[in-house]
Amino acid sequence: MNDTLQNNIAILAILPYLVLILLVLYIKKRQWAGWRESLLLGTTLWGVVITALTEILSLFNAITFLSFLISWSALLVILIAVFILSENKLSFLDIKAFLKTLNEFELAMIVGVVVLIIAVGITAFIYPPNTGDSVTYHMSRVIHWIQNRNLRFFPTSFLNENDRNPWTEFAILQFQILGKGDLFANSVNWVFMIGSIIGVTLIAKKLNVSTRGQIYTALFCATIPMVVLQGSSTQTNLPQSFWLICFIYFAMQLSDKFNYSYTLGAGAALGLSILTRVTSYLFAFPFLLWMVFLLFKHKVSKKWLTMILIALLTLAINSGHYVRNFGLYGNPIGIATEQVTGLPLLTNEVFSPSAITSNVVRNIAIQFRTPFPKLNFVLTRIVVGIHDRILNIHVSDPRTTFAWTQNFIIGLFDVHEDGTANIWHMILIIAFSLLYLIKKPRPKDMGLYILLLFIGFLMFCSVIKWNVWNSRLHIPLFILFSPLLGYSLSKISSRLVALGVAIPFLMASLIFLFQSNTRPLDLTKMAEIVQERDRQYFNSRYNADEIDDYYINATQALISTQCNVIGMNIPVNTLEYPLYIFLEKYFGDELVLEHINVSNLSSRLTERFPPNDYCAILQISTTPPKLITVQGKPYSLYWKENGFQIYRP
Repeated sequence: MNDTLQNNIAILAILPYLVLILLVLYIKKRQWAGWRESLLLGTTLWGVVITALTEILSLFNAITFLSFLISWSALLVILIAVFILSENKLSFLDIKAFLKTLNEFELAMIVGVVVLIIAVGITAFIYPPNTGDSVTYHMSRVIHWIQNRNLRFFPTSFLNENDRNPWTEFAILQFQILGKGDLFANSVNWVFMIGSIIGVTLIAKKLNVSTRGQIYTALFCATIPMVVLQGSSTQTNLPQSFWLICFIYFAMQLSDKFNYSYTLGAGAALGLSILTRVTSYLFAFPFLLWMVFLLFKHKVSKKWLTMILIALLTLAINSGHYVRNFGLYGNPIGIATEQVTGLPLLTNEVFSPSAITSNVVRNIAIQFRTPFPKLNFVLTRIVVGIHDRILNIHVSDPRTTFAWTQNFIIGLFDVHEDGTANIWHMILIIAFSLLYLIKKPRPKDMGLYILLLFIGFLMFCSVIKWNVWNSRLHIPLFILFSPLLGYSLSKISSRLVALGVAIPFLMASLIFLFQSNTRPLDLTKMAEIVQERDRQYFNSRYNADEIDDYYINATQALISTQCNVIGMNIPVNTLEYPLYIFLEKYFGDELVLEHINVSNLSSRLTERFPPNDYCAILQISTTPPKLITVQGKPYSLYWKENGFQIYRP
């Protein structure tokens, strides 16, 4: 496919975003919701549309370019017609009125946040998806769905491709198919970065935080290191955060009166947050209980209808993934023992007070990684001392520590979206939480909100094993704590003090923008980055240049065989997605790339996928045999280099 045709097709990838924009504009045009609220409601409806469209097409093996093109085009035409026929006028007066109320300092903060967002957006578009999880399973599962034309679980050496909650990849799938490539893959997180920044200010408004406090809230949310880094990736934490924001805001709106839009929005947002990440059960549960309590306390009409609709929507949105998990694991969440999956357990095996406290201490500690080895050593010794002298539990107890994690240590500060520390935000959260408890008078709503976030954190520590990558799992909590930071800073009367906090946060965010390990923004090398896109897929590995050459050589050797039906015998955590990218450039839609000789639980799915007559086998092994057997057919060693082997019949 020539570049001109490829670029013309890539334009079609904007169809889902055009639908999103029209949904938001139409809700605003109805004149009962403000711009921010319209954004939350419209995006939530968009999330439901993506889920329903993907699941329904999957039932008919119709996950194809033509099916998605017709579906999104039809939706766009219908929305345009409805929008034009609507008698209400779209007004921008409230935005103009809001801007007129701001002083120069507040406008400058907004401009700073907008510039940061634009810079992250540029990064998202010039780089391909290259986070470790992106190239091992996020993008790989999308390719298998396209190849299989459905969402059914398939044999794979890495079970994450099947059982991880899939909504973010559902969204990426739309753009991958319509754009015939991954140009828009990172844009999903960028859009949800923007949504989270705007959405969390609505929660702040609901908590009676002033306009300036809401601006501070946006600034603190935008400058969270993990938000800056993941805003240009395909990780799933930002979409999860946005759906949690929507659920919490809609739940707040339902606390004193019944409303169908908020009820349906709360149910949809809760369902989407769970479909995005399983930890949403833990973070959302305290707010769900709080909402139910207020429904009864305020004697809200139709409270039972509210709870039933929320429950039904949540279940309906997750039903497809629940059914697929149940078919493989025998339960809807996909929980299984280490012996069954071949992967370490993510959940704690002991629930004593000392074990939970251990996880609380260690999860807080990983947010204090610094560039100073001696300071990190001192902090590590403090945590170890707490375990030895107070908790009487080993700091790396395997019952509460993920197996792939080595002995507990607070490592060096790293500008990477898998585990960077949010140290300054963490310090302010602790400081302002203590200040809230000490200083009077204090708003009760804010206090209850903080309490529910802490309960969510405690539940997280009670259920999820500690590991060095937990920092990215904390993103929803950091974002949801932003209203506290905005409220507290807005109460400081001295503008110099406020400036002394706000400006350094914006400046510090530039470190994570320009010094990212995987996607550094270098304005002088943008053309070079785009031209060498293939090499950027390996940036998550420290020896990226060597690995890049290994993969290129292996795929060139495969291409020389003229074989387009290829079996893969690869270990867990292999960078699978680049293999597809390099081979697809030559074989196009005729490429078939499947896992073979799978030894884990998904091997039982082989019978659902009739064996292909593979004309080549790609294997990654340090001790390759000269002969292998695949589905009873022998294959002999044809080529090997740097741990890669190719076998031919």
